[in-house]
Amino acid sequence: MSKETIFSPTGQPTTERSPTNTSAWKKKRATVIKEETHCHICLEEVDKTLKKPDPMAAQVDHITPSALGGSDSRENLRLVHALCNQKRSTKPIDEVRAIPAPSQKWF
Repeated sequence: MSKETIFSPTGQPTTERSPTNTSAWKKKRATVIKEETHCHICLEEVDKTLKKPDPMAAQVDHITPSALGGSDSRENLRLVHALCNQKRSTKPIDEVRAIPAPSQKWF
């Protein structure tokens, strides 16, 4: 996965997040929402008709968080619920993903 270099207004490389109000970001966000159906974190279906501030509204999450140097490339973006995205923050996905407990075997 390639990493996009972001530059500050002074021309210096930076790790600051890229703006989410640009037309390029809006196109990427729309593509993710169109192509995916389930939350990358909780694995449940996302109701795309819900709008914020609904906690189950669709959002787009960075697999490698932008705060940790992740890019806005399509390969790094996944569909999530707003609440799941908030709970995850910059934690690794495995720390917040709901993993079902193994079934018990009764003999």
